[in-house]
Amino acid sequence: MWAMSGKPLRMTQRATGGRWLPLLITLVYRAWSATWRVRLVDREVLESALADGATVICLWHGEQAPLLHAHGHRNIWGMASKSADGELLARIIERLGYGVIRGSSSTGALGALRDSIRAIMAGCSPALAVDGPRGPRHIPHHGAMHLAARTGRPVVYMVSRAPFSVQLKTWDRFLVPLPGARVTIGYGRMEPPGKDKGEVERASEELGRRMAALSERLVSRPS
Repeated sequence: MWAMSGKPLRMTQRATGGRWLPLLITLVYRAWSATWRVRLVDREVLESALADGATVICLWHGEQAPLLHAHGHRNIWGMASKSADGELLARIIERLGYGVIRGSSSTGALGALRDSIRAIMAGCSPALAVDGPRGPRHIPHHGAMHLAARTGRPVVYMVSRAPFSVQLKTWDRFLVPLPGARVTIGYGRMEPPGKDKGEVERASEELGRRMAALSERLVSRPS
């Protein structure tokens, strides 16, 4: 879906592709994604939530490519791991109009949670791939709903479909819409759960069901 406190982790330029690789990837992505025909279903769900303040944004791992295209420069912060790959990703998405929180559920989780809370308190909206970083695919972890419970902010979930695309042979079946593809993005909203562990877990399960249902709805919706 992208470091708040302190200095972000800095890798060597060689480890992250030098100063030109992030720029090159960004330019290629912008040119590629400019050819997509994007349709936003229930966009007012997102607009209303953002107009009311910070929002916990939830997405599936593997759908970042189309979602990055549609939501830049909206005071949204993505998450990138504390690794060379994560540093490269951070430099790219910053160029696309996003803030970046460093960490993941497997490395730097507490720091990432702290920085996500600080982002929300500052009026920024963290975007979390809820089934990352290693899956299982399309099974939400509890971090997003825990964050919503801690801050009292609503959850906006988004899914994307692109029939004219390729899916990489990765665990998340990373989606790459082809040039000229029709991309459909849909939105839904959930209110924050209570802070009780059981409520957070149940809300996470409900989030998974709602995101799956929204994906199916986009498939059956007429163009």
